[in-house]
Amino acid sequence: MKNIKKNNSGFTLVELIIAMAVLAFLMTAVGSLMGSSVLTHKKAKAEIQVHSSAQTTYNQVTDSVMQAKEVVLIGYESSSEYDFDEPGKDVGTTPNIVVYVKDQKMKDDILAHPTVYGITTTDGVAGDGSNVKFFSNFDGTKTFYIKKLIVLTAAPIDASYAPDITAGPTQWTIADNLFGGSVTIKENGASASGAKLYDKYDNMINIYTFDKNCMYYEKKYSFMTDLNDMINPAVAGSKESCIYNNGFSYVTTSGSSSADIAACTAVVDAPNGSIGIEFQFDDKNMTYTTNGMVSARNSYVFMPKAD
Repeated sequence: MKNIKKNNSGFTLVELIIAMAVLAFLMTAVGSLMGSSVLTHKKAKAEIQVHSSAQTTYNQVTDSVMQAKEVVLIGYESSSEYDFDEPGKDVGTTPNIVVYVKDQKMKDDILAHPTVYGITTTDGVAGDGSNVKFFSNFDGTKTFYIKKLIVLTAAPIDASYAPDITAGPTQWTIADNLFGGSVTIKENGASASGAKLYDKYDNMINIYTFDKNCMYYEKKYSFMTDLNDMINPAVAGSKESCIYNNGFSYVTTSGSSSADIAACTAVVDAPNGSIGIEFQFDDKNMTYTTNGMVSARNSYVFMPKAD
């Protein structure tokens, strides 16, 4: 009888343990690589979102300035240049609030009718006008942190948004809900939707308020009051509905009066009719800054006409 040889080929216990260890190492490496790839993708997506939000906000503000008839700038004028890399950091005493306008006429108007321009008692505009200055005297040696930017622009009157219009045979009378009185207008074509347009323009006031990490955008009209969108403190959610961006970095001040100052600064070049605005955002642990000088199309926004 022939001897039958036994086949003892296969994996020993030691080889299996080594193979399992190598496999576990490879799986850990692959998992780590995939996790890193996912994090990189999420970060890139977040950066795009921050960039897009920042640019949209910047465009909204600068487009208003470019169309401006009048500009009012309210903010904190400080000798200190704050570091916004630590949102919420206490930077000490609150700087003085300063208001910049074009000329004496505009100064008198906002002091006499602050609510028309969306100015409240909390905005720090002194009733005697002691803290109101002219753009021609803008102090470039200090940093100006924007609290409120008020921009007056014009828009074609669309009757479908003007409830206070009274029809006549050849012309219409319409009440001015901002500056009082009324104007007489005539039909001057139709909008894309077919609504009537008129030969005069509406007064539109754009109000940008910067508080803590938020920018609030409000607007109101002389005639097309159905388009008004203002914060009403008596209505719950009214403030939240006007938030345009809540990704700003900010610092906190302390002392007898405290404030949350958003990372929004301005520089005015009155002779050249331009304003530089810089916003610093802090969202998802990232910072994005956009800036640039913007020129108003109206030559007399920052400087009055020469006599």
